[in-house]
Amino acid sequence: MLFARPGLGAQKTTEVDTMLRLEGNYQDNVFLSESDPKRRYNTSAIPGLHLSYTTDRTMADLEYKAHVKYFSYDTGQAGILANERYDIFHEGQLHLGARTRPSGQRGLAFNLDEQFFDNQTLSQVSTPSIDRQNKYFSNTLQPEISLELSKKFKVLASYQNEIVRFRSSSGNDSTEHSYGADMEYYRSRRTFFSLGYRQTQKSFEETADYAVNEGVLGIRRILNRTWSAGLTLSYQMRDFTDSAGVSDWSGITTTVFVRAARKKKLNIELTYQSKRNSFDSAASYRIDRFDFKNRWTPTKKLSLDFSPYYQMDTYDFPHGRKDSLWGFRSQFAYHPKKHISIGVGYDLTDRDSNITNLSYKNNTYYLFFTLKKS
Repeated sequence: MLFARPGLGAQKTTEVDTMLRLEGNYQDNVFLSESDPKRRYNTSAIPGLHLSYTTDRTMADLEYKAHVKYFSYDTGQAGILANERYDIFHEGQLHLGARTRPSGQRGLAFNLDEQFFDNQTLSQVSTPSIDRQNKYFSNTLQPEISLELSKKFKVLASYQNEIVRFRSSSGNDSTEHSYGADMEYYRSRRTFFSLGYRQTQKSFEETADYAVNEGVLGIRRILNRTWSAGLTLSYQMRDFTDSAGVSDWSGITTTVFVRAARKKKLNIELTYQSKRNSFDSAASYRIDRFDFKNRWTPTKKLSLDFSPYYQMDTYDFPHGRKDSLWGFRSQFAYHPKKHISIGVGYDLTDRDSNITNLSYKNNTYYLFFTLKKS
């Protein structure tokens, strides 16, 4: 529902949207086990509410969803399903924005993002005490301030606070503080550079605390009306507390992407990411990953998503471990009305490892119905 207030001065717009998603899915190896796969059936009802208020200098956006779930999975006893139960989880996010001048003009801008959710980690053993132990709450606060110095230069400063709290005292609670500074340079309408630095302190109740220093350099280029490409280089150093006995490490991450969009009917993105990490203990590991995302919308009422990936992992430890991981996500949706979607999906994950009990295959099948009302 959209409200526009007429009259002199800046236009003020209010949006109110409601949503309901019904979904059922089946996994044949929910715990990703090589020798003891367990099935899980999950049915969810997800009602949601979205509120938005905008002017030429301010914005407020609020979204909330409740996940009402029923699920069951194998006990491992002659294929008997057990651990059947209902549960409710919540998630929400808030975005606030303000500018000293109207959008499109140089000036100072402030943004605040708040996200929260509660959820539960999976366990192969389900009792009331274990279920409580695995439930947790997470909250992330992200204020950011930016200043457009000219048409080509922009600087940003940001902070992030994240807390994770388990409902049981035996959970591994954590707190994170992160500070960042970035600079953006628009050489032209087609070429964009970015440079950033971030420092993070993360503490845990049960495991080792650590500090991270990271620098990031990026470039993005619009090649023509259809294609764009980009490159990101990141160098990170992670230092653990001296008393933890955990080896510090440093690493370089390289990400290259190519995107294409044709008349909104076909959207393609190809990404290659390479990670090279080395530890003070002289051990190291390497990850190479290829992602291909494809969304095809032949008509207004039909859409098809297909996203295959392939990943190679090489570790110096333990015992020269080598993994190959591949799979895909796929979804077909029918939209009989603008606010209604009906669809099916199938996801596959397959890992092959030279270490015993680390290989697995997991298939996920799901159906969904989504209703949105504005």
